[in-house]
Amino acid sequence: MTDRETLASISENPYMQYFIPLPGFVMKPPFHHSMMTHFRKRLTDVLAELNEIIATEGAKEMRDDDNDPSNVIGGATGSVRT
Repeated sequence: MTDRETLASISENPYMQYFIPLPGFVMKPPFHHSMMTHFRKRLTDVLAELNEIIATEGAKEMRDDDNDPSNVIGGATGSVRT
């Protein structure tokens, strides 16, 4: 779907207008189609930042798990039950 088609869909669909969020239903396009490029760039930057935060937190949790003796096979004593 092109940016112009997306904007046409938004103009025709009250659910999409509610999602973006417009204060009420309008029949005209709520913004110029060229703004879609701007939105995509901003969204890409935000998602990259969010992914970095998630990866950092995940790495911290994995390091914490490495220091927890109960995560060793067989429990804290290190013995393996058969």
